[in-house]
Amino acid sequence: MINVVNLGPRPITITHVWLDGATQLHLNNLRRPLPRRLEPDEPWETWSPLSEFGPLLQAFQGDQLLRSARVRLSTGRVIKAKPSRDTPAAGAVPGAEP
Repeated sequence: MINVVNLGPRPITITHVWLDGATQLHLNNLRRPLPRRLEPDEPWETWSPLSEFGPLLQAFQGDQLLRSARVRLSTGRVIKAKPSRDTPAAGAVPGAEP
């Protein structure tokens, strides 16, 4: 799961989400299409089953996978992941369509 929250004062638009390693593993979740506009303080989350990446994930060690997520904004800015250790094991998916 990759969770994004717009902490800025203006809307942002997410254009790309990937895991950054020896190879970039782009997430393409049809249930969470991109681009996605977020208002200030608005959360959004996407995911991809790790099984889709197969042996490519073996290159990641320890916390490296948790820190490998990247999000590109329409401005060209790339945001690097900050792992969250207090995420609940179950609950609603932020940014779900009504």
